[in-house]
Amino acid sequence: MGRLRSLLLCMLICICRFSIAQNISGMVVDAQNTAIPFCTVTCSQDSAAHSIVSYAISKDDGSFTIQSNKALSSFWLTARCVGYTTLRVHYKEVPATPLHLMMKDDSYTLSEVTIKGRNLGAKIKNDTIEFSSDVFKNGSEQNMSDVIKKLPGMTVDESGNVSYQGKKIDKFLVNGEDVLSTGGHTLKTLSADFASGVELLSNYNDGNVGNSFNSKETTALNLINKDFHNKWAGNFTEGGGMKNKFDSKNSALKMGNKVSASIIANANNTNEAVFSIMDYLNANGGLTGVKTTNGFAQLSLSSAERNVLMPSNDEYKRTSGIGNVNLTLKPSSHYKATIGVIHNEMDAKSALSTEQHIKMAQENIRKSTEENGKKRGSFSSFNLSQKWDVNQYTSLRFQTKLAYCDMRNSMSIMDYYNNNSDRNADNDKNKGFNALQQVSLNSLIGKGLLYGSVDFAFSKSDRNLDILSSYELPIEYTQADGSYYIDRGLKKLNVAGAVGYVFPIFHKINLKWELSTQNYDSWIDQNVDSEHLNSHNFGIYGGLMKNKGLFRFDAGVRFSDYGNNTNINGLATKSIIKWEPSFATELRFSQQHSVAFGLSYKYVPTDIEALSRLSVINSYDEVTDASSYSRLGNNALNMNIAYKLYSLYSRTIIFMYLTYEKADNTEMLNYQNDGLLHSQNYMDGGKKETVNATLYANKGLGNLPIDAKLTTTFLWNRNEIAYNSIPCKMLIGNLKTDLGFVSRFKIPFNVEVDGLYNKLTNKVTDLNIDSSDKEFGGTAKLIFAKNKFASFVTGKWNKIENTSGSKILRDIDFSISYKIKKFTCKLSGTNIFHLNGINWLKQNVTPTYTSYVRYKQHSGNVMLSLTYQL
Repeated sequence: MGRLRSLLLCMLICICRFSIAQNISGMVVDAQNTAIPFCTVTCSQDSAAHSIVSYAISKDDGSFTIQSNKALSSFWLTARCVGYTTLRVHYKEVPATPLHLMMKDDSYTLSEVTIKGRNLGAKIKNDTIEFSSDVFKNGSEQNMSDVIKKLPGMTVDESGNVSYQGKKIDKFLVNGEDVLSTGGHTLKTLSADFASGVELLSNYNDGNVGNSFNSKETTALNLINKDFHNKWAGNFTEGGGMKNKFDSKNSALKMGNKVSASIIANANNTNEAVFSIMDYLNANGGLTGVKTTNGFAQLSLSSAERNVLMPSNDEYKRTSGIGNVNLTLKPSSHYKATIGVIHNEMDAKSALSTEQHIKMAQENIRKSTEENGKKRGSFSSFNLSQKWDVNQYTSLRFQTKLAYCDMRNSMSIMDYYNNNSDRNADNDKNKGFNALQQVSLNSLIGKGLLYGSVDFAFSKSDRNLDILSSYELPIEYTQADGSYYIDRGLKKLNVAGAVGYVFPIFHKINLKWELSTQNYDSWIDQNVDSEHLNSHNFGIYGGLMKNKGLFRFDAGVRFSDYGNNTNINGLATKSIIKWEPSFATELRFSQQHSVAFGLSYKYVPTDIEALSRLSVINSYDEVTDASSYSRLGNNALNMNIAYKLYSLYSRTIIFMYLTYEKADNTEMLNYQNDGLLHSQNYMDGGKKETVNATLYANKGLGNLPIDAKLTTTFLWNRNEIAYNSIPCKMLIGNLKTDLGFVSRFKIPFNVEVDGLYNKLTNKVTDLNIDSSDKEFGGTAKLIFAKNKFASFVTGKWNKIENTSGSKILRDIDFSISYKIKKFTCKLSGTNIFHLNGINWLKQNVTPTYTSYVRYKQHSGNVMLSLTYQL
């Protein structure tokens, strides 16, 4: 009886507790009705939140649920979040419907910080960082690219590519519109005061209904110009100087409700890049247009393309220009089309002198070489991007790209050895055409997403190489006059398709399956010979994905059937079944603080050029012989780990990234030489390992407007190679560290100091080859800017050391500008101690020779320019 009473008493207590338990749910949003995650919502019995009943943290979608074991007749809710004014609301009873808490921007707090001299210049709002660009300027900025460099976490490389925390910016926007197709190079044409603010959107959404199911986020940089609507804006800069130097930068942009346009026209002969390799790849479809369905790109550049797009060390004169027109049409709220046209022209000259120590069977031969070259190239592309949101459940995307290039490189060479002198010449012509068509469909069906895509990519390149050589090149390419000629064509056709479905199963975890197929054909036509390789695969993918909350992951496995057909001698048609697992996980403590790890194991089909049994003349003294490589694919492992932190109030940004890549059974380069003629061919037994590490840190120094920035990169690479068919290992290591300090006091004077250390090592085991290049130096910039006057002077000191000797370079850059209304007059100089050119030293090492090269590089300039701002 006593036990029964005790049991009834316990049941009564539980029923009473359950009867008084109450839940308070709702959503926290800002003034634009955008969800605010990670907001603390406290329930208390007083307005000061001293008598706390319970609390909750809002989720990614802004929702929260507070559980209370007390009966609430009257209570207060207090919502707190960084960047927003604390919200306090009194309720006399628990509402029957979810609450809607709207928080306001904390403008008072920011202004108070400004009064104390600690204007942070940035504001975190959900997945967006809003930078006040004026806070980070110190008067030395010449254009928007210089402003972007000053923003915490941002880097801009020499080619104009912009990254945030090591990740390339995917989109460049103006007031939220995608009107800039050439990315970082466009920023160099815009004035430093073009944008009053800059937004970094780490999870950019272009309206595609499938974005919420993506495991990878798109990063966009948005320039804010509040006065830039239905009128033209831009800059026109023309400059000229000593030794016929000139620089022209022109841009015009207009934003409208239905039509937006941008026009870019740049040209110079100062060696400033107007078109980067990334611009070229994007115009040709980018890596997304030529990748296989398992994610590995099949892309290679010809020697002519590399010479034109990636300026070599021996260039001392280059004239280049680019014209770019973009037009964005929005006839309705459901359809948007962007049309982009690019045309690029370049002309360059090069010169170098080389001393080679060539390994021979009995002795080493010393050869001296003098080379002079001319390069010309043109490139044109057309891009049409269409977005059609059929309804709120279905969206279509179309991407069409066409590109044509004509690139030429001619070299005149004199060789001196054993009291002999020989004249040689290379004339290399390369024409190429690329076409890309991509169609993708996303449709919300039930609780999940049905998606599909079809990709078509075609490329064709024709290379004509005419050579005058004193060496005995392959006899099949000999002409009647004793010269050599090779006509080589390369065609590639890639057709791929995929269909899949992603749907939630429990606790924000999505189940994903996908069927994909690909057919990849490539042809080599060389003189009268022809080779063909067909690679095809069919795969089934299944996996789980969670892209919201603290713990995120994307894991799955693809089962693939790879097949090949070829007429290449010695290669048999075969089919192989592969399983390709991939796993990625992330702990996202907040949008600005995360740690991630990834691992993937892939099968990579071999490119036809590594399998070709046709010998190829590369230059007057180098030949690639017929390949003996027999594998139609290899296995590749990739592991990476990344850590990101952006602390607004401590003014700290840290980014660390480490990746390890390993590929087994790859093609191995076998180096040989017959006298002074160098040759190489592919053979079995290759292995590649790469370690790449990056550390970026940006730290504000206390309350002072001074930022310290550290960037360190490390690359270690090991390749299995061979010399005269004897295996050996080539080890390459590169450590580069850059430490700088930037002041931005609100006084006329500011300084920038930067130090650099760069070491490159090259070692070939078993051949007693061990070389290193060291470069270290620094720059110091003194800035004076007041009202409409701005100036700076930069002192530079660099020293390079290798086994051939050392060289010290001292130089000065300067700029003086004055603004009168819409006009700015500027006198500037770059490397003014070397207006007649610069000579530089470098050591190159291969298993067959060691060379010491003296390059003739671009001269400095002094220039007067005038800018008109719309």
